[in-house]
Amino acid sequence: MECIFIPETNQDQKNYQINSSELKHLKALRLKNNEKIMISNGKGLCLIAEFNQQSAQFAELNVIEVLPNYGETTFDISILICNLSDKTRMEWLIEKAVELGVKSIYIANCRYSQFFTKDSVRFKNKAIAALKQCKRATLLELLYIDNLSKEFDRIQEKFDNIILLDEDGSNPLQTKLQNSVLLLIGAEGGFHPDEIAYFQNFRNFVKWNLGNRRLRAETAALNSISIASSILDYNK
Repeated sequence: MECIFIPETNQDQKNYQINSSELKHLKALRLKNNEKIMISNGKGLCLIAEFNQQSAQFAELNVIEVLPNYGETTFDISILICNLSDKTRMEWLIEKAVELGVKSIYIANCRYSQFFTKDSVRFKNKAIAALKQCKRATLLELLYIDNLSKEFDRIQEKFDNIILLDEDGSNPLQTKLQNSVLLLIGAEGGFHPDEIAYFQNFRNFVKWNLGNRRLRAETAALNSISIASSILDYNK
């Protein structure tokens, strides 16, 4: 079953009219009348609907099932990553983070960050494409941090665990995690010592060592997401 993204959908409305531009996309999926399709609104809701084309310019989606929080975890894993100069690497990370159930990505200007031009529309489109591919009810939230020292205090209040990936850290499997986790991933040169000292002031702060191989930032992010997910799944 294919999945499409329609942010206007809700659990009360049972019929949705499809205009010509949207219909063109559905035709590309080769849907036939009465065939089922999933709709995600990116706000925590998926619907199962039947496709009904009434003319070349008009079709309807008739909702037959409501699936709140479909494809979502009961816990919150988010990441804060320093800017990467290569947009394709950031796009790859966004795509895989959606597939792994990440709730939010904070993209931050750090002391060792590379030059970065925001491309919020393209990044959001990557997240939407990944949401449709893996069938999630909630769209990944992308947030930009221009001043880490001013904004992090507000951000960290949302999380039970703050985890910094660092070669001086401990074995991740020795960590007890609660419901919400923020993973801190530095730039190619890591975080500046002043930034690390700043993070250490916050509650529930720990460092994780991911092994003796040096990993790219996006690889380290996915590795830590998988580890955190496994720990939280095991502790449910």
